[in-house]
Amino acid sequence: MKALPGLSVSICQQYTYRESLDQLGDALCTLGSIAAETNDIKATLRHNEGFLATCLRMAKDAGAEDERLGVAYNQMSVAWTANKDYGKAMTSLHNAITVYKNLTNYTPLMTTFPLVNLGLAYWLQGDLDKASEVLERGLNDRETILGAMDKTSFR
Repeated sequence: MKALPGLSVSICQQYTYRESLDQLGDALCTLGSIAAETNDIKATLRHNEGFLATCLRMAKDAGAEDERLGVAYNQMSVAWTANKDYGKAMTSLHNAITVYKNLTNYTPLMTTFPLVNLGLAYWLQGDLDKASEVLERGLNDRETILGAMDKTSFR
């Protein structure tokens, strides 16, 4: 018998309507996050590639990008970073930031995770000045909206 996560993905892939794609995206995002947290690099890449492909399909079908696509690009960057492909990770992060900034409901809080991950990518490549610049920009954005030492972070 297949494991439940594999089964849930299999069921979602049998359908083409929007709700199934939403559920497939949720399943793949969750599996990619679990794989990243357990250092299963191949599974992180596989699941996040599926998540991004699903979100790109939904954006194409809808004729518009949404926050989920920004999340998918950010999650894809996690997979590329885990695989030490920092160039692809940074491209994914810039894509995430672009998606967020093009949304009608954009706020700088949306770019918090992509900026943290971009700072990490610069740091892992030894570009400490650029890492600091990106991380400070993200912190300044948060403090402008939520105040210094906000209590909202990561709740």
